[in-house]
Amino acid sequence: MSQVSRSCSLCLFVFLALLAAGPLTAADAAEPWEAGAFLAEPAGMLEAATAAAAGMSGAGDEEAVILFTEMRYSYDEQGRLTRVRRLVYRIQGADADAQWSEISEAWSPWYQERPELRARVITPDGAVHELDPATITDSVSSKQPEMYEDGRIRRAPLPAIGPGAVVEIESTRRDTAPFFDRGTVEMTGIRLWVPVRHRRAIVEAPASLPLRHVVRQAPEGGVVREEVDNGRRRLTFEYRDLAPLEDFESGMPTESWLSYVAFSTGDSWSAVAQRYSGIVEEAIRAAETDGALRAFLRAAGVPAQGPITQGPTPRETLDRILARLGSEVRYTGVELGEGSIIPRAPAETLRRKFGDCKDKAVLLTALLRRLDIPAHVALLQAGENTPDVEEALPGMGGFNHAIVVVPGLQGEPDLWVDPTDRYARAGELPVGDQGRFALIADAGTTGLVRTPEATAADNHEVETREILLSDLGRARVVETTELRGAAERDLRASYAAQDAKSLRESLAGYVNTVYMTDKLGKIDHSEPADLSQPFRLRLEAEESQRGVTDIQAASVAVFPGAALGRLPQELRTEPDDKKPRKFDYVVTRPFSAEVRYRVVPPIGFQPQPLPQGRIRQVGPATLSEAYAVADDGAVTATMSFTLDKRRLSAAELEALRKSASAMWSEDGVILRFSHVGEAHLAAGRVREALVELERLAAITPDKALPHLRVARALLAGGMGELARDEAQRAVELEPGSAPAWRDLGWTLVHDPVGRLFGEGFDRAGALAAYRKAKELEPDDIDTRRNIAVLL
Repeated sequence: MSQVSRSCSLCLFVFLALLAAGPLTAADAAEPWEAGAFLAEPAGMLEAATAAAAGMSGAGDEEAVILFTEMRYSYDEQGRLTRVRRLVYRIQGADADAQWSEISEAWSPWYQERPELRARVITPDGAVHELDPATITDSVSSKQPEMYEDGRIRRAPLPAIGPGAVVEIESTRRDTAPFFDRGTVEMTGIRLWVPVRHRRAIVEAPASLPLRHVVRQAPEGGVVREEVDNGRRRLTFEYRDLAPLEDFESGMPTESWLSYVAFSTGDSWSAVAQRYSGIVEEAIRAAETDGALRAFLRAAGVPAQGPITQGPTPRETLDRILARLGSEVRYTGVELGEGSIIPRAPAETLRRKFGDCKDKAVLLTALLRRLDIPAHVALLQAGENTPDVEEALPGMGGFNHAIVVVPGLQGEPDLWVDPTDRYARAGELPVGDQGRFALIADAGTTGLVRTPEATAADNHEVETREILLSDLGRARVVETTELRGAAERDLRASYAAQDAKSLRESLAGYVNTVYMTDKLGKIDHSEPADLSQPFRLRLEAEESQRGVTDIQAASVAVFPGAALGRLPQELRTEPDDKKPRKFDYVVTRPFSAEVRYRVVPPIGFQPQPLPQGRIRQVGPATLSEAYAVADDGAVTATMSFTLDKRRLSAAELEALRKSASAMWSEDGVILRFSHVGEAHLAAGRVREALVELERLAAITPDKALPHLRVARALLAGGMGELARDEAQRAVELEPGSAPAWRDLGWTLVHDPVGRLFGEGFDRAGALAAYRKAKELEPDDIDTRRNIAVLL
């Protein structure tokens, strides 16, 4: 994702700030590091650090403890910022993470001076080891391969790091120009992952400069002071004796754990929007007379000039443009100099055939306006369950993404579009864009707005499992899945990235698990880039043990819990530790799913009484089952699951996990079928059986099995000669069928009036038939047993 902020993401920004900032409380002159940077005498520093660490709760279990941390922010009249970070900590163990062994500071050459770094390490023997300036290096800050930027990190290794060492570092970073001339936003953390003895943040600015602040999740006992002196305003935040942050619970709301102070120098969101709107308009004006946009629109199959009075609807037009944009302009972040916040002209993006989020957003806006479709760029902080922009703090610095909003057209709601998502249609936002504060770059903007959130109905999946029962043996399966919403976009991206071999391997494992067969057949799926239809996947599998047919009956196992397949694993399994949940859980992807079974029985079979339908609560979600017989005799079973709630209490989460875990692992529901003719025969109704079985044989005259069934019925009725004729006909129809030869052998061990081993049974013929069956199916135990009996 490209940037309109000064860090690769707010989460990274917070992490770096947390390592740097400090708690708030009253001054403590008895502690030597309070006197100022690098002023304390080493022996006194070492002694005080050792004593302080010993008195800090939980310090013995930590890799390091922070004794003092201070952040100083100072703005001048032009809005340029000087930031001084100071940190004093003690290494507690030999296995301390590498982050405690270096000093680093991120900076951007286009508006900042190279940072100044100072550090010293006092070892347990009292020796002082100064930072060697010769070891300081500059490196590229981004580690994302698709990002090209001139952001830098100035860093150096610290000398003599080891258990008991006390480290003091200071870094200073100065702006040479304001990052954004209508105000900026900064943030510094309060609580950290290790104990902190004293934490302080000081913000200074001219009294004429707007300065707002918010404090989130402030520990008790903190002090906030505000002073005005000599035309400058100062805010001081202090905290003491901060316990480390507890371990994360998955899905925790950010407000449950993120503790920070944030402040801004912007006058209003209106002023920020107007200024950025001017930047966008300047980029778009360069494209007004450029033929590249007209050529692009013609290639996309839409009129090259508005207004649209006929042809595709605005939404269809958007989708056509997005499809072309996705295939022709790849996402690549080139953030050199002011390019970190200023987009490139649309014609330049088209010529280069790549661009970052703001480049693609401005290009799409220009294309839509050429068609007289109103559109605006919108800035937001994208991320799933991550900190959002502070509504009370206007300024640039909290945004990390740019998208497009199209005001309501033809009575429809506003359309939000993310042109960086190759597989999102108009009106479909990636999960990380949903429910976020957005700043629309328009002169009429007065504040932030929320982007829309998808519902369970928007994230919908239908999986149809057609199970075709064979005349005898295992079933054939045809599974078809259609998706829309977040799962559809994820699957499109996944299938676009996979080759045919790896895709087949992954689906083979799925088929083996779900259908108990290793015979995966044909695979078909939609073209990932074609968004004109929902994404569709179809696969076939042979010899599934989930459905089996024998002479008299057939059965299929269906699984209500299959509808929970899209539920994240952590929500359908109970945690091993059984530790009580403390915080709410945020569901970023509500969804609904249907698994529709259609079981097609072989000819001559009819369903037994079906299970009763039911609706069960799965915590705050629901799972319903419905069973029916279709007009063609097939049995349908529909399992529907819906989780539409976005925030679950600890109790709701526990209930969901407990119920989902049980339903996911429960045994399948068995759907049973019986053969009508065989049922008559088993009940001694030979005449009725023969009528039914001869009817079926006439319907399928080329199949052996119906004749075998007739032979068995004739044999039961004492008509051994006729039974032999039917069995012989079956062998002639399918000479490669082991069951046909086996049944022929069975008729031949009966005499002409149907008595087993009666006078006149054909022993030699029966042996020959059984041996042929054994040749065709060497592992069949019944055949071998019958041969043994005859011998």
